Amino acid sequence: MLTWLGVSVSMIIEISILLEKEVFKVKKVIETVYSPCYGKVENIFVSQGSYVYEWEKLIVVHTTDNKKVEIEAGVSGHVVSIEVTKNQSVSNETVLIQLQDDLLITGSD
Repeated sequence: MLTWLGVSVSMIIEISILLEKEVFKVKKVIETVYSPCYGKVENIFVSQGSYVYEWEKLIVVHTTDNKKVEIEAGVSGHVVSIEVTKNQSVSNETVLIQLQDDLLITGSD
């Protein structure tokens, strides 16, 4: 029987096959970004499919009381969908963007 670093080769093959199967069990987490205020979408800084970093600016909303609110990503990952367009009116809790969390732990917390 072949050995490699004291482990039988057949055992190594079994472990690698198990690891390959586990890769497909990674959970997908979709994060929904909501508008925190009433107003109009002034600018959109991302596009569908783009990668964003945690705390990156996604959208600016010009509120009804003439303030500009920057909406930032709470997680890093890929933009799955953009649910609003520039100059669109939004209300409190309007869905703005959906992000697929890359599940990477960062040191920004």
